[in-house]
Amino acid sequence: MRDFLAMLETQGELVRVAHPVSTVLEMTEIQTRLLAEGGPAVLFEHPVMEDGTPLPMPVLVNLFGTVKRVALGVTMGDEVRTEAAQLRTVGETLAFLRQPEPPGGLKDALELLPLARQVLAMKPGTKKSAPCQEVVLTGDEIDPLELDTVVVPMVAFDDAHQRIGMGGGYYDTTFSALRRPRAPRRPKLVGVAFECQKVRKIKANPWDIAVCEVLTEA
Repeated sequence: MRDFLAMLETQGELVRVAHPVSTVLEMTEIQTRLLAEGGPAVLFEHPVMEDGTPLPMPVLVNLFGTVKRVALGVTMGDEVRTEAAQLRTVGETLAFLRQPEPPGGLKDALELLPLARQVLAMKPGTKKSAPCQEVVLTGDEIDPLELDTVVVPMVAFDDAHQRIGMGGGYYDTTFSALRRPRAPRRPKLVGVAFECQKVRKIKANPWDIAVCEVLTEA
């Protein structure tokens, strides 16, 4: 995430705001106008509560507010993407991988070799430490049941609200715990994407959890 934000900042796609901004209404109004005008992502470095109390964590808004930034965030094959057509191709590729068709012959098999190389390159790496581990909450500090809504980024989605992500199953594992039938509180899962990321059909596996709603620019 830090590398992605740094790249956006060098391209003029991210603006930092050092002035204190309230998370109540004020920040929302700024985000709404940015989204409507195709503006940059904004990192509020000193957010405050309604009463002016400083919050310990900065707030990032409008990160995926344009097709270009969504495309830039999809780095499959180490290719730089900036357009809707490139994003749609990635969605179709991932949808195919969920429901592959066997090659009809040697020619078809050879045509699938570039796709096989992409799949091998998608294997996630493992690190012993990462910036996201600088602040670790444990025990009673964690209360996911306090969540009302979970916003879910997506690479592709279909009419049944099935989704494809790039998290290696992390989201589905978390959702299965948050939305289990007897959970005292079941947060609403809202997928966020552009219409160009919609594909005809995504084959769902037994462990996949569809989002409740999908928000797009349409």
